[in-house]
Amino acid sequence: MDDATWVRRDEGKVTDYHGAVTEATKEKLVERKLAESEEKYRELAENAGDGITIIKDGIVRYANPWLEELGGFTTEEIIGHPFTDFVWPDDRALLNDYYVRRMRGEPTPRVYEARLMKKDGTPVVVELNANIIDYEGSRAGFIIVRDVTDRKAAQEALQLSEQKYRTIFENTGTAMVMIEEDMTVSLVNSEFVRLTGFSEEEVEGKMRTSELVVDRDRKMIGEYHRLRRGGSKLAPHSYELRVKTKHGEAKDVILTIDLVPGSKQSIASLLDITERKKIEKILQHQMEEQTLLLDNVETMVWYAVDTERYGRVNQARADFLGRRKDEIEGKKLCDFLPPEEARVGVEGNRKVFETKSSYHGLEWVTNGKGEKRLMSVTKVPKLDLKGDVEFVVCSGHDVTELKHAQDALDLANKKLHLLGGVTRHDIANQLTVISGSLQMVVSSELPGKERKYLDMALNAGRNVERYLEFSRDYERMGTAKPEWISVRDACVKGISTLEPGDVKVEVDLEGIEIYADRMLERVFHNLVGNAIRHGEKVTRVRIFCQKSGDSLLVICEDDGKGIPTEMKGGLFEGRRGRGLYLVREILGITGMTIEERGEAGKGARFEIHVPKGDFRFLGEVE
Repeated sequence: MDDATWVRRDEGKVTDYHGAVTEATKEKLVERKLAESEEKYRELAENAGDGITIIKDGIVRYANPWLEELGGFTTEEIIGHPFTDFVWPDDRALLNDYYVRRMRGEPTPRVYEARLMKKDGTPVVVELNANIIDYEGSRAGFIIVRDVTDRKAAQEALQLSEQKYRTIFENTGTAMVMIEEDMTVSLVNSEFVRLTGFSEEEVEGKMRTSELVVDRDRKMIGEYHRLRRGGSKLAPHSYELRVKTKHGEAKDVILTIDLVPGSKQSIASLLDITERKKIEKILQHQMEEQTLLLDNVETMVWYAVDTERYGRVNQARADFLGRRKDEIEGKKLCDFLPPEEARVGVEGNRKVFETKSSYHGLEWVTNGKGEKRLMSVTKVPKLDLKGDVEFVVCSGHDVTELKHAQDALDLANKKLHLLGGVTRHDIANQLTVISGSLQMVVSSELPGKERKYLDMALNAGRNVERYLEFSRDYERMGTAKPEWISVRDACVKGISTLEPGDVKVEVDLEGIEIYADRMLERVFHNLVGNAIRHGEKVTRVRIFCQKSGDSLLVICEDDGKGIPTEMKGGLFEGRRGRGLYLVREILGITGMTIEERGEAGKGARFEIHVPKGDFRFLGEVE
């Protein structure tokens, strides 16, 4: 030991020491402190929550227990082996390169991710924090290993969530925006760009929502923004406003907005309803026009939404029932009509709903004054795209007065027909007596003068008979509805009662029908009869037809003396010839006309003009 001085004080006790320890003592102190330090760091490393390893010359020299848990290897299986044995094959070259360059002092990443290989052959993602230390007198790698599997999974889940969110954000079909607490727009999707014309760069982080709406809506959205962040329920979740585009247009949108949970951000969708609003305005205008139109016609119009219930009604229907329109719409027929009348109305509705075809009928209906009125009712189904009856459109006319007039007219006609028939019968009986008596007188020997007067009386009697026959035919004309009639059959039947004598009658009308009064046969009877009686030297009468543009001509011509020009003007007037007058009237019932186009001295030619649609050839009948 080095020299030392021991200092003693009272009673010989050592109270102090002055001097120096030997070199050996110093070394022992250093060794003890180093051992204590190593023990502390070893204890720290052994209990660390991350893996710690020391690699020297590419060999693992130290591995803490955490690494055993991470890879499933024992310490003995790790220490003394190349570190690359525990690296995933695809990452070995990279990590070995980092290690070599780091040992040479070259720059390499300090913190990076890699894959290690577990004992069972599966990979594990770790974060490596690499440093250089002095170990056993030379450079070694000091590596902290952190398992980031959970973190990676969380990152991947977050990334997937963000991708899903972004995909949804971009593909909702509506414009989407993210709004910050200060009303700045932080995110927009492509639909927003399409809607407004602003690019993402022009909007995101640069524009506030107040700049994207029309002036009248700025105060409103600002107040809603404030209320929403204050938790007030007064801020609506969805409402309409108008958005300004880059080109200065204003578009109507429905804004749906809410706060992102746990933040002051809002996310909003904007549904463009500009076209819908235009259509709504058009529909509203059309509805107003329709209501104005329906309420200003005398015809009663109403809808049947089902067999028993009214839909919309017009003012005429409401006035008839003595109610306001809103008192009728949606109510049942039985709420306004007596049971039997309601049953008839419901039955008519049911026919239309079940058959999907129109209905027309006469119905007695009691009006608001308690009067029974006869209604002519038409009900037409409105079919939907599937062909089902959506509702029935009904219209009605009050025909009570018309019915009374028709009844009175029918009664008058019956009386006239009865009077005419009785009168004709009585006159005919008297003519028979007169004619018989005159015939008896004529058969006796009379002087020439008296004979002349008797012949005149007989001719007058025969004229009276013809007049009676004309009146009977005229009375029958138009009493039945027109119908499709075979022209040939009518012609043949009409001339069958004539006595043509030496006159040849040719009928060439095969396969043709015309829409006419049932007395068409009388037309041919009179035309051919006139030719035979008045044509003089007539040997041939021909009846045939030919097309004339879209019309049809039915022609009756003869080879007689024809009709003088001066007589043609009043040929079809009653004062000249009741037979031809009757012909014109019968044809006129269905819109046909007749003209005489013959040449005097060469024969008569009567042309009957049949309009388009009133004739058909039998081969063309559907």
